[in-house]
Amino acid sequence: MTNVAPPDQVLDALQQLIEARTEWDEAPEVYFLYQEWLKVTAKPLPIPTFVWATHPHPPTVLRNIAHTLALAGPPPHADTLIGAAFRVEAFAINSDSTSPRVQEAVRRHQAGGSVPRFEHIPGRVEQRFIQGVDLAGRTYVVSGDRLPDDSMARPRRDCVEPDGADLLTGNVPDALADFLRCATAPGANGART
Repeated sequence: MTNVAPPDQVLDALQQLIEARTEWDEAPEVYFLYQEWLKVTAKPLPIPTFVWATHPHPPTVLRNIAHTLALAGPPPHADTLIGAAFRVEAFAINSDSTSPRVQEAVRRHQAGGSVPRFEHIPGRVEQRFIQGVDLAGRTYVVSGDRLPDDSMARPRRDCVEPDGADLLTGNVPDALADFLRCATAPGANGART
């Protein structure tokens, strides 16, 4: 049987992870999500900071960690494991922006065209961002924009069901799905079936 938790419990746990941050310019972090009693808890996977410097694209590093994890065996408390999450700081563009450069980047992105890296677009926003996946196939995103005083704006939260029209796709959810699949793979690594 697949472990699941109510989406609000997962979103609450993810929101707590980014609201607890007090500094910016931190290394990414990976978490296992567990259902413990009536709440979801997140436990970080100890990854040395230098690992994130091995490649300029954190989702690629996450995918490499996932494949290494497949060799390591199941995580602790695998019987209560419900998901995985990835916290990172990133640049984003907001379709509500009045900046012409942002509007052009949004238009090109929506049309499937090439877009410069968001960090190079004037009017972009720096965010704390955490994305998760659970064993039921849901994807989660919680993000908060960096404010001029280095605090964080109230986080936005979203959960998408696996058959949802707004299915979250891309490098991070794909890498997290690999990560979770490797952590729970039956067979040689001893994980549960």
